[in-house]
Amino acid sequence: MRSQSLCRNASVTTMRPRYRRLWRFAALLVAYAAITNGYAQPLSADQAQLRAIYQELVEINTTDSVGDTTQAARAMAAHLKAAGFAEADLHIIVP
Repeated sequence: MRSQSLCRNASVTTMRPRYRRLWRFAALLVAYAAITNGYAQPLSADQAQLRAIYQELVEINTTDSVGDTTQAARAMAAHLKAAGFAEADLHIIVP
């Protein structure tokens, strides 16, 4: 019995330094993320436009049950047309 308790205690004590290193690493990672978040560069005009288009797509409900994928297709067709694509090149297929 005594040998089993020694083994159990030995394994617990050898694991503790690993956990300490893991917690230190996690704390450093969180601190680094918090510090570098303040140094984020502003978006360029193209990136801001892409983000706005992506946000528009995400906000359109396209689920099978009640969503409307045709609305998303029309929104993207409008953006493509505004970018210079010809009307003849845009085909929206409605199910």
